[in-house]
Amino acid sequence: IFDNEIQDINKRYKDFILILSSGLTSKRELTKVFSLDTKWLNFKNDIQKKKRLKTLKNDLKLFKMFLQTIFNVCKSNPKIKFVLKPHPTESKEDWKRISKKFPKNLLFEKDIETSPLIYCAQGVLQTSSSTAIQSYLLNKNVISYRPKKIYFERNFGNYFGKIVVNSEQMNNSIKKLAKFRVKKNFLDKKINSRLSFVKGIDNSKRIADYLFKFTPINNKINFAKIYFYSFVFKLSDILSPIFRLNTKRTNYANRPYKEKMSNGISKDEIKNFFAKVSLSKTKVIEICKDGYYFKNEI
Repeated sequence: IFDNEIQDINKRYKDFILILSSGLTSKRELTKVFSLDTKWLNFKNDIQKKKRLKTLKNDLKLFKMFLQTIFNVCKSNPKIKFVLKPHPTESKEDWKRISKKFPKNLLFEKDIETSPLIYCAQGVLQTSSSTAIQSYLLNKNVISYRPKKIYFERNFGNYFGKIVVNSEQMNNSIKKLAKFRVKKNFLDKKINSRLSFVKGIDNSKRIADYLFKFTPINNKINFAKIYFYSFVFKLSDILSPIFRLNTKRTNYANRPYKEKMSNGISKDEIKNFFAKVSLSKTKVIEICKDGYYFKNEI
């Protein structure tokens, strides 16, 4: 699926170390996120509310420390090319401002999907991001920035990299990046414990089995309904923005859907991928915006 992206990355960057960001980029973003939390915080007590605010403040503090560490490391390694990929929920305006201060060997990548970037990278630098797990599963060596005196609510991903606490340790780890030896058995057990793999059955299979309990036996899929509702949902996608022009709406996400989904896998690539699969012929039916049904035609 990512063949085109991989070719583009190799042509554009060649050898590079990937930096994956995941946090709050400014005080304005902190205020925005916390204000959007007010709905579900109504069901929390004062201790839980304070904990949430503490988490957000630490996320912002961690982001600033991580960014400064990255700047220091880039300046200490002028011959190494670094590529920074922001998190989809982070502010584009903030990154536009921050990127003006980038060292020459630090490049900003906002368009290409994260997966092929990890695949092509020589190694990954991150802090408290689930992409550390993804990088580990793609056999990439990871350096996890985990400074002291910081409250970590999202710490699980850090286990999948060599933990460093400052610029000096990160510099030393980068020099030994290709020689890393991870505790594979230990990390595999951690993944299994988190994803609940039991006798080859993962959580996705459990959820599917649970849903099938509510499916009538011998009930065939009604494709007429699928096509009908596909048309209805498509029409709704087209008309809803018109009817909402004068309607006051509440945004419950800290980043608009269109902005978060500005990149990623295009649907044509998914269709092309399944067209090449030799197991069986697969038909892709669009049922709504960004919603597709895959049908095997045997």
